[in-house]
Amino acid sequence: MVVIGAGAAGLTAPRTLQEAGVSVAVLEARTITALARVLRLSRARVRGLVDAVWTHDWEHDPYARGAYSYQLVGGADAPEALARPIRRTLFFAGEATGAGGDTSTVDVAIASGRRAARQLLRALA
Repeated sequence: MVVIGAGAAGLTAPRTLQEAGVSVAVLEARTITALARVLRLSRARVRGLVDAVWTHDWEHDPYARGAYSYQLVGGADAPEALARPIRRTLFFAGEATGAGGDTSTVDVAIASGRRAARQLLRALA
């Protein structure tokens, strides 16, 4: 299982974590604990399902630059394609995966996170 976190909080989280002295190992442990609680699984079970944990400093990424998604001409199907899980192990969420051409908003990002969580729960059932 791969869990990827992003969004508005992802822009400030790296700096906040660095200033607080939080390491990736601590972040990973907290993530495992939170996932176990939400999925109602043991920490050991969740830890066994997670292959690796990565973080990314979006705030200092020279390519992201605070951008949001939009579709080019002919790209109306892109959000649906981006939202499609891969092999029931990799699930995508974020404003770029909004259905029906509704992208680029926080509301869509939140709704897509809920959708990805439901997809993950079905895959684990």
